[in-house]
Amino acid sequence: MQLALDTLNEKSGWYDANDYEYGLALTPEGEKAWRMFEAGAREPREIRDVKLSISLHPKKGECIYEAAVPWSELSPLEPKEGVSCGFNVIINDNDGEERKGWIEWTPGIGREKDTSYFGDLLFEATQ
Repeated sequence: MQLALDTLNEKSGWYDANDYEYGLALTPEGEKAWRMFEAGAREPREIRDVKLSISLHPKKGECIYEAAVPWSELSPLEPKEGVSCGFNVIINDNDGEERKGWIEWTPGIGREKDTSYFGDLLFEATQ
């Protein structure tokens, strides 16, 4: 699974300094999270402070991902009421060899990295 955020919701096209992409996977070593893109980085890096749970339910045909990414990993995003950011998610079909296909919420991750396609994630206050 890949998640991408355009933290300032600029919809500027190719990823820039305030855009992030994360990869989440159940590997032979367990659940792992990587920052796939961050400005100035040349290689993806594993991030260990993501709370991640991936549960498989083969009989139901389900795989459930739950992830809590620390706000510090999403700078300069300010999660307060009325703020929005660009958001996208993609589920890959990859059993460890290579990606066979994918399904994505909107274009912008699978074929090319383009935040102009991302949807809006709007923050609301909870009670």
